[in-house]
Amino acid sequence: MLFYFYTKIIFKNVSVIRTFFSFLFVWTILSANAQNPTTVSVFDMEMVYEGLELYNQRQIPSEGAYNNQPSFISDQLLLLSAERNGQTDILEYDIATKKKRWITDTESSEYSPQKLPGTDAVAAVQLAKNGNQRLYKYTPDGLATKLIDSLSFAYFVPIDSENIIGTILQNKYMDLVKVDSNSQNSELIITNVGRGIQKIPNSNSVSYTLVNNENIFDVYVVPTTDLDDTYFITKLPVGVQDYVWLTKNQILVGKGNQLFLYDIYGEDKWIPIASLKHFNLKEITRMAVSPSGKRIAIVSE
Repeated sequence: MLFYFYTKIIFKNVSVIRTFFSFLFVWTILSANAQNPTTVSVFDMEMVYEGLELYNQRQIPSEGAYNNQPSFISDQLLLLSAERNGQTDILEYDIATKKKRWITDTESSEYSPQKLPGTDAVAAVQLAKNGNQRLYKYTPDGLATKLIDSLSFAYFVPIDSENIIGTILQNKYMDLVKVDSNSQNSELIITNVGRGIQKIPNSNSVSYTLVNNENIFDVYVVPTTDLDDTYFITKLPVGVQDYVWLTKNQILVGKGNQLFLYDIYGEDKWIPIASLKHFNLKEITRMAVSPSGKRIAIVSE
C-alpha cells in the first residue's frame, strides 16, 4: 500500500446528500465568463530546508481573461485552456522558446487539455454551442474525434491511451466513473464528487474529492485496478478545492498567495512552505507539476 494510514470505505452502500455543493460545481464548471481573469505562471522549483523554493517565473502571454487548467506534456511543453475571440481553445506553450501553438480553432470551446499517454494526441472536454459536453481527442494538427460518445464529461484524467477516469454530469451533481474508450463501457465509482481529480505520480491510483459534514473537501484515493478499494487521505484547508500531488506521498495546495504541503508520512496538518506575494500572485487555484517534478504551473488572479 502507498499510504500508511487509511480508512477503507465502500461508497456504493453509502448515500450522502451534498446537493447544494454539487449544484455549485455544475453551475461554475466550464464557464470562463463566470470567473475572474486568471493567469498561468510557470516556475522552476526545488525543495530546500526552508520550504519550497520557486524561481524563474514565466507568465504565459494571454489574449483573453481566461487562462486555466494547465497540464504538462513534458518539462518543456505545457498545455492550457486559454481564451481568444470570446471562446477557449487548447494552447501549447514551449517554456524554453516561449512559442505558442494553438491546437484547436473551433466554434466550440475546449477545456482541461491533457496528453493521452502513449500517443501524440491531446484529450479535452469540448463544450459545444448547444451546451453538449463531450470528451474529444485532438491530433497535433487539430483533427478532432470523439473519444467517449455519449457521456457528458466535466473533468477527467487519462489512465492510459484507452481508459479514462472522470466526472460526468448527472442532473445537479457529478458522478465519478471509469470508461474504456474502445468499448465505451463505463463503471461507476462514486456519486456526487468534486472537481479535484488527480493522477498520483509513480502509482496506479487516482485521487478525488468529496464534501464532508463540515462542508470541507476530503481527498480520497482509488486504485485504477480495484475501484472498490478506496482510501481517505486528508481534508483540504477550508475554502480550497484544488490541489496537486508533488510526489506520490505529498499534496500541494494554494490558498490566497501561499502554498501549503501535506505529507502523508508526516504530521497530520497542512504546513506553509512558500509565499508568492513577491511574485504579485494571489487567489491561487489550480496547479500542475511537470513529469520530473522540477517545474510547476500555477493559476492565479
